[in-house]
Amino acid sequence: MTPYGAPVPAGGTGLPAELGELALRLIRIPSESGSEAAIADFVEERLRRLEFLEVSRLGDAVVARSDFGRGRRVLLAGHLDTVPDTVPEQPAELVDGAVTGRGAVDMKGGVAVLLRLAERAVRTAGHDCTLVFYDQEEVGSHRSGMNRLSRLHPELLRADAAILVEPTGGWLEPGCQGSLRVSASFRGRAAHTARPWQGVNAVGVALSALERCTAHKPEVVTLEEPVRPRRPSRSWGSPQAATATWCRTGAWCT
Repeated sequence: MTPYGAPVPAGGTGLPAELGELALRLIRIPSESGSEAAIADFVEERLRRLEFLEVSRLGDAVVARSDFGRGRRVLLAGHLDTVPDTVPEQPAELVDGAVTGRGAVDMKGGVAVLLRLAERAVRTAGHDCTLVFYDQEEVGSHRSGMNRLSRLHPELLRADAAILVEPTGGWLEPGCQGSLRVSASFRGRAAHTARPWQGVNAVGVALSALERCTAHKPEVVTLEEPVRPRRPSRSWGSPQAATATWCRTGAWCT
């Protein structure tokens, strides 16, 4: 596993080159949250080649299960979607033994690992396996493919242990931090531009509120090892699990 934000290594002393190539193929399939049909098709078709797996599709979530009667079951899961690409777009490349591009770390590298485990390890594992590839993880939980599976087909998710293969560098890391999402409107008072002092500029009101939010110092919570604490943060302008990379405003200012 690589630290969050690092390129996914491939070849050399890192991951096998064929795994890097598979990750690259996945990265090159656009799958912004809500638009995962193409990558779900790719994953489903690859899994259905394996006759020892029972494959189910619910919307753009794909579940593959072995059933060798081995007593215990381990569930491994990863999400198919990514946050929107940046401007300019991140190139999908395999350079100097590392895979880069939108979703390389979060988490198409992990999806590639799950597919290779299905092909190379599930048949000989000492337990039965369930592999879950789900959609819309990067947006609100009410849209999450995992929640949809849990609600409509809980039998597909029954297991003795479950691991989400998000990259953490080998640490156990808390993932459900929660978020507060606010849509705010700020009102001013209209005035002629020749008499601006008779009005109230809504942009100034908004800036004052945003400055208060920016000045807030979040509480840092320290957890004992081997659980790695996550840094509190704030972000603006994106309904998905990403910080805002641009902002646009329009106003007449006098």
